[in-house]
Amino acid sequence: MSRLDDLAHALAGLGTRLHDQRLVARPRDVEEVAACVRAANGAKCSVSVVGGNHSGYGQTGDLVLEMSNFTEMQREGSCLRVGGGVTLEPLALFAQAQGLAAPLGTAPTVGLGLVLQGGVGHLTRSRGMSVDSVRALQLVTCTGRVVEVSGDEEPELFAGAKGCAPNFGVVVSLTLEAAPFRLCASARRVFPASGAALRTYMAWAASLPNDCSADCCLYFRDESALPGEGDLLMGVYDFNFDAGASGEVPLEKVLWQTSRESLGPKELMAHEPYLLEQPEGICKTGCLSTRSFFVRACFVRKDADIADVLVECLEQAPSRHCFVHFQHTGGAVAQSSGVFAAAEWSVVISGAWEEKTEAAAAAVRAWVLGIVQRLLPSSSGTYATDLGPQDDVALAKHSFEPQRLERLLDLKRKWDPENMFRHGFPLAQLGED
Repeated sequence: MSRLDDLAHALAGLGTRLHDQRLVARPRDVEEVAACVRAANGAKCSVSVVGGNHSGYGQTGDLVLEMSNFTEMQREGSCLRVGGGVTLEPLALFAQAQGLAAPLGTAPTVGLGLVLQGGVGHLTRSRGMSVDSVRALQLVTCTGRVVEVSGDEEPELFAGAKGCAPNFGVVVSLTLEAAPFRLCASARRVFPASGAALRTYMAWAASLPNDCSADCCLYFRDESALPGEGDLLMGVYDFNFDAGASGEVPLEKVLWQTSRESLGPKELMAHEPYLLEQPEGICKTGCLSTRSFFVRACFVRKDADIADVLVECLEQAPSRHCFVHFQHTGGAVAQSSGVFAAAEWSVVISGAWEEKTEAAAAAVRAWVLGIVQRLLPSSSGTYATDLGPQDDVALAKHSFEPQRLERLLDLKRKWDPENMFRHGFPLAQLGED
């Protein structure tokens, strides 16, 4: 009996097992991915995919496809063709070696699921969201068919896949349009947090040229640092690809600052505020700790009146490890016709806690979701990449405008009518109302 026969036999027996049991396969090539999907289809099992495994939803299918064998990368003119198991740091370094820069997200271990559903990074204001750079992909559908998808081949599916690809199949390779490589200068400044300070940051950041971006984090002061200062701090992080366009946020009381020149993608990812939300020299703990996280995000417009609300909400956080991160978009995003065009920021609400109790987890989840509800009237939508199939259906309704959502639902009914690929953004559930 072959390995794939063994898999089909095991999948057929899943119905007699405990609900939380699943099978994991590590296919070696596209043909094995297709065979695995056909076996799952025959057994009426769901399939999830592990690339970077950042979301955690990849391990929840009846059959889990672990894509670590799909890490090949090659240059095709100004484009990069990469395997479905590639993560962002190796991809960024490969692009740099080719004299190119891939418009990616900023966390080094995240996989291509982020690229396919959005992706905010240091090139977003000059090149658009990561998904805007997708030129083609190879997809294995629920029947095991291998489909080449681009603007010329299956164009309707391609339009839907740019933002929702994991709902339609297993992405085994992806082609991205790259930009010429440039080094970046970065500066970090920390200020006392207040609604007025946050409004000043928002007005200043929205005025920056497209080659510059400025993220912002609101967080609690480490109790051993900056004695006598307020409890909340605001870190502003400039990323500047244009030496002639540098500037500083017009706030007077700078508590801490540093700057670095000539940063490549590896250095930028190492100093990314999403991972080090409390800057070096201010706080002792970073993201790589024993904390648990619950994260949701909204896209907001440049005129959104949310500064006082966010400061007030953070003051009421159930844990001092919670923080709010403004990822700067706008620029080329605002000038595009894409699904994120109205957004000036992705505002990421990060709940974090140390206590290993359900009560602590529930308090943080409620806090995060409460803030999202308060932001929705000022938002242009929720960020689909964070949303899952269990409790996020209500939020998912705000991820796409109604006409686009109807087109996505039509594609889902055509390409995955039994909802085999359901362990992520809850697209099929949105069509059940």
